[in-house]
Amino acid sequence: MDGTLLPCTVANPRGLRRQAGLVGGGNLPFPSEIASRNFPASPNFAGYYATNDYNAAMFLAHELASPEAVMTPEEAQESVQLLRTLIQRLSAAKNTSAEALKKLQKMAGDIPDIGSLLFSSTSMPGTLVTVGNMAAAMSKSKSVVDLLDLSPADKKKLIQWASERGKASSTSASKAFKGKIKLIRVGGQLHFEVPVTAQAQSYRVLGQVGSQVAHIPAYGTRAVLNNRAMLHGHGATRGLKLMTGAPVGVALAVLPQAYVDYSSSTTIEEFYKSSAYSQPINVLSFASGALVSVALASLFGAPLVLVLVVGWGVSLAMQYYMQGSGLDKMIGNNLTK
Repeated sequence: MDGTLLPCTVANPRGLRRQAGLVGGGNLPFPSEIASRNFPASPNFAGYYATNDYNAAMFLAHELASPEAVMTPEEAQESVQLLRTLIQRLSAAKNTSAEALKKLQKMAGDIPDIGSLLFSSTSMPGTLVTVGNMAAAMSKSKSVVDLLDLSPADKKKLIQWASERGKASSTSASKAFKGKIKLIRVGGQLHFEVPVTAQAQSYRVLGQVGSQVAHIPAYGTRAVLNNRAMLHGHGATRGLKLMTGAPVGVALAVLPQAYVDYSSSTTIEEFYKSSAYSQPINVLSFASGALVSVALASLFGAPLVLVLVVGWGVSLAMQYYMQGSGLDKMIGNNLTK
C-alpha cells in the first residue's frame, strides 16, 4: 500500500495524514485518547412490561414445565395458582379462541407431575366445581349465637352478660336469666345448656353434631358465642347438597374424559380402547376420594369443607400414584386383551 495514498474519511477528507485504527498504515492511539472516548452503555432490559392474560399464562406454563427453572416451593405454588386463575379467566373471555385455549391447556397439562392433575381439560370441570363447593360450604358458616334457640332479647342479654362478666357491676347467671337458661356442670365446669334451632342440626356446633342443645362454658362465654359453626359432612342442603352428591361426582369424573375419547375416535372399538386406558384412573380416583369423604362425614362428623378438601386430596394422590406406577396402563392392557 502506498503511504502517500491514505483513505479519505470524515476525519481526514483529503487523505493527507495517517489515522488511528486503520488497517495497514494506522497508528496506535495514546492511552489517554482511548480513555477519553465515549463507549455506548450496555442496554438495560430490566423493568416492568405490560402483557395480556394469554401471554402471561403461556409464560407461566413454560416456566413451570422447564427443568431449568429455579423456583422455591412458595414461588411455584404462587405460579400454579396464578396460572389456574388466568386459565379460568380466559375460558370465560369472549375474545379467546378455542384453538388458543386448547394450546394453552395442552402446555399446562404437560407440566411434570401436576399438569395432568390440575390443568387437564378433562379434570378442569371437576376441579372448578370442587373449589366452588368448598367456597359455598365456607360461606354458609354461622356464629354459635345465631344457632341458639333464643329470642333476640335473650340473645342480647346473654351477650351483654358475657361482656360484663367479671366486672364489679356484673350479676350472677342465675339472677340474669332467672331460669330461662339452664346452668349445669360438665366435667366439673359450669356451662349454659341452651336449646339450638332446627337449622343447627346441619352444623357442627362446638364440636357436636345432631345435638338438641349447646353447652356453652360460663367462662370465656363471649369468645365461644362468636365461634364459627361449620356445616358438617352431611349438612349440605338444596343446591350444595346436589353438587356434593355422588351422581354429580361420578358425572364430573367420567363424562369429560368420555367426551374427549369419543371425539378423537372413529369407531366403537377405538372409543372402547381409549376409555380402557383413560377411565380406570378417573373411576378409582373418585371412588377413593368418596370413601374417605364418607368415612370422615359419618364416623367423625367432620366439617363439610374438610371433607371436600381431604376427599379431593385423596383423589389427586390416587391419580398421581396410578400414573407414576403405571397402574393405569396395566389395567388398560388387561381390559383390551
